[in-house]
Amino acid sequence: MREYADARRALDLLRRELMDLNESAARSFDEGLEQTLAIHRLRIPPMLRTSLASTNLIESAFSIVETVCCNVKRWQGGDQYLRWVGSGLLYAESRWN
Repeated sequence: MREYADARRALDLLRRELMDLNESAARSFDEGLEQTLAIHRLRIPPMLRTSLASTNLIESAFSIVETVCCNVKRWQGGDQYLRWVGSGLLYAESRWN
């Protein structure tokens, strides 16, 4: 759905169906309802909304971090690890469209 009101109506219908099937699941659904609609409230553009709808962006970034960090043979403290992870994330960011 593109508009908040339309998305809210669709989720309310889904919630009613869920109440008939499993009240516990419907209560759990209620807990995350507003977070689900956050993208609509923030008026995120459709292209960015598509990117945020999946975890591909995060998985891609961490895959690059893993590739960068696998070259380090001896870790010398947590600060070094954080620097390498940060470096990998900056490199991943430079490759995003």
